[in-house]
This record gives sequence, C-alpha cells and structure tokens, in this order.
Amino acid sequence: MSIEQETSQDNQSVPAVQSVSMAAVGVRAAFWTVVALALLFACVLSFSSYTAMQFYVKIDCKDMALMSAEKYLSRHDDAYGENRLPPPNGKYADALYLATGYSIDFMNATLAKKGRDSRDTLFYARKAETYINEYLSYNSTGSLLDRTREIDAYSLSHTVAAMHPYVYSYSDYLQTTRFKTWYLLDKAETLLERVDTATTPWIVTDENWVLQDGDTVIIDDLFLLLMQLTAYIDTELDALGLSEDIASAKGHVLRVEQVRDRSLLSGVNKPFDLFVYDSSDSPSFGNGETTNLYKNLTVHFGALVDYLRRNCVRYTYDALEADKAQHLRLTYRLKILNDFTKSMRNMTAVLSGQTQYFDDAYTAELRKTHTDWESLGWVKGDGKMRITRDGKREIIGTDAGVFVEDWYTFGMLYDYVHWRNTLI
Repeated sequence: MSIEQETSQDNQSVPAVQSVSMAAVGVRAAFWTVVALALLFACVLSFSSYTAMQFYVKIDCKDMALMSAEKYLSRHDDAYGENRLPPPNGKYADALYLATGYSIDFMNATLAKKGRDSRDTLFYARKAETYINEYLSYNSTGSLLDRTREIDAYSLSHTVAAMHPYVYSYSDYLQTTRFKTWYLLDKAETLLERVDTATTPWIVTDENWVLQDGDTVIIDDLFLLLMQLTAYIDTELDALGLSEDIASAKGHVLRVEQVRDRSLLSGVNKPFDLFVYDSSDSPSFGNGETTNLYKNLTVHFGALVDYLRRNCVRYTYDALEADKAQHLRLTYRLKILNDFTKSMRNMTAVLSGQTQYFDDAYTAELRKTHTDWESLGWVKGDGKMRITRDGKREIIGTDAGVFVEDWYTFGMLYDYVHWRNTLI
C-alpha cells in the first residue's frame, strides 16, 4: 500500500472518532445533569420540609409525608403559643392537620395488624395523642376553628346524604380518637376523669343538662361521651377477636349463644374495665361488679331518648321550623345513640356468656344487664316519632314503639335523605 493510500484512510477515520467522542460527552453531560438535578431536588426535600411533605402526599408516600410534617412542626413550634396562634390555612396548620390524620391512620393500621400491645401501635398512639391534643387546643382557642368548619363543610359536600351523619364533625372525631389513644396507652386515670366530668349528676332541660350546683353543660358533651365509649367498647371487642362474628351477626349484634363459654376473657387483663370491676381492681369486689358508670348510663340513655323524641320532627321539611342543618344535627345524635346501643348489647353479650370467668352470682347480674340493653333498644313512640314503611310515613303511637336502629334508618335519616330542599 502506498503512502498516499494510508494517509487517505487515516483522514477518513477522523470524523468517526470525533462523532463517538461527542456522543460520549453528551451522555456524560446528560448523566451529570440528572445527578445535579437529583441532588438539587434532594436538597430541596431536605431543607424544605413543607415542600417535601407536599411532594410525598402527591406520590402517596404516607410515612415520608408524616416524617416531613413532623420536621416542619418541630422547626416552627416555637413560633406559636398563647400570644401568637397559627392561622387556620397556613403552613403550620397544614402540617399539623396532616400529622394528625396520618398518625391516626398508622395507629389504626398497626392496631388491626399487630394488636393493641405492639410497639408500633403504641408508637403511633403516642404520636396521635400529641397531635390531636395540639389541634384541639388551637381549635378551642378559635385559631383553627375556621379550618375545622371548612373540613366539615367539605366532607358534607363530597359525600352522599346518607353518609352525612358519619362525617358530621371533625372535632368530635378527633376527641373520640383521643379517647381511644388513652385506652391504648393505659391512661386509666385520664379515661375516668373524662367519664366523671361528663356524667356529673344533672337535671334535664330542653337543650342543656343543668348541674345541681347551677352550672350548665351543653348536651353535646354527653353525646360525645357516648361516641368515646362506643370506640372504647368496639376496640375491646376487636382485641377479643370478635370483629368477624359481629360483622356476620344479624344487625351486627351478638347473641349470648355465639360467645358463651368460649374462654374469650382468659388471660385478658381487666376486660371492659370502665364498666366492670374484677378482682384485679380490688379484692373486695370478688369476681365482679358493675361500675357506677354502667348504672348511670341507663338513666342518661333514657334522658337522651326523651330529648331526641321531643325534637325529632321539629325541623323536618314539612315542619313549621323546617331547617335541614338542625335536622341533620339531631340525626347525627340519633346515630350516636344507635351505635352506642349496639356496642353495649355486644359487650354485655360477651360478659354474660363468660361463665368460666365470673362467679354464678355475677354472671346472673351480667345476664340482667344484657336483657336491660335489649329492652333499651326498644323505644316508645309517644305519638312524637315518625318512620317510613313501604313509602308511607307514619306516626308511632303512644302505646307503640320502634327499635332505635329503625328510628334512625327509616325515621330521621330517611327524612333527611329525602329532604325536599337540597340546600344544606
């Protein structure tokens, strides 16, 4: 080969080499650009916890969203206090709302999966209590009250009418869940303090419960206590492994035969302790005795029924004082009463069926309490209640009655769902 031919071949290879080199440079540049952007994004997420929280919410990464919200709260908690309160729609309120909701979600998930005594359940229960306390504290001062109202309004506008009693009050939901955290964290004194405050003896007026010393307690507080006790009972029932039995039972109410002598309480420390004393509380109680809470609730229950019966058709669409918001408020309260009735029947069915746990005398007493709550579930109409059967509305006469569940489902809820005016 001549010198000229070799030179020609070398010159022809130069563009190919240059093309490969430029492509490699482009790949490297793109790679390092991606790396730089990733590092920049990581820095943003690290140093801007609020931005990180929003990002993780969008990709549904709840654990990282919770962690970011907690970082934001811890970095800014000294900015607020008695003299300066967080605005209802500011970043701090956003982070607190998210931390509250996600910690509750994780608490309930670990409770269902690992049980009430697991480290993870207690870990998230402590978080939930902390953030619920803070949210409710700011809510009570009025700082977050507008936000809470917006949450309630949003919940009502984004659910069907039949579900409105389930999403009626975010504040009640938080206070009920906090009661549950106290139970999980074994804060017995706190539970009893709450019960004692709400069940102080009173006389009944139309809207308020007036204490004997002249103070006034709004009736909402007693309905709230019933919600809290329902959550407490239902959590105990879940811990005893009865969720599936209750779900499959007629009306979601257990029969004594379903739980009799199943040794459900063997090895269980203080079952339903707010309602039942046993020998672990005090030797003087022997194998068991109902608490004052249980005895007082039967009286309070009857008074609440009377209150709802007096007002159940007061605001409905064909009444002189027609008011859909007020009718929903009463429907919500009747749902609370119905849920509590079912929980009490389930609890007393379990207790009265445990002949291996309690002595004969106390077993007989518990059977009576179960019968009592079956009776309390049947409410006299007194000519003031109305339900709809086969599309026809009818008044429940003075000598007739109806189950609380039917009063709720075919009475007040039916009237609310079929309201002629769709505006709330």
